[in-house]
Amino acid sequence: FTFFSGNLRRETLPQALKEADVKFNEIQVYDTSLTPQKIKTAPDAILFFSPSGVESYLKENIIKKEKCFCIGETTADALEKITKNIIIADQPTVEDVIEDVIEEYK
Repeated sequence: FTFFSGNLRRETLPQALKEADVKFNEIQVYDTSLTPQKIKTAPDAILFFSPSGVESYLKENIIKKEKCFCIGETTADALEKITKNIIIADQPTVEDVIEDVIEEYK
């Protein structure tokens, strides 16, 4: 089978397939490009969906007391040296992140 990836993909899937002796074809279809934006007003919360999103945000901004909602553990790992105010979705889906935000702010 074939899977499509980006230049910053983790080794998890290829390594697991190699260890299981599963033959696969990987095609890199995109390169991640950071586009940092300065946020003028400090937000109450920030939603992060990738480690590169964290990296891009931190190039122009700092995190003080904002709650940081993360789609998964890898994204949260990118924040753990910056803040402990992290909420990680139970399942790595946009919908679960949204549910966490609603639960936190309703």
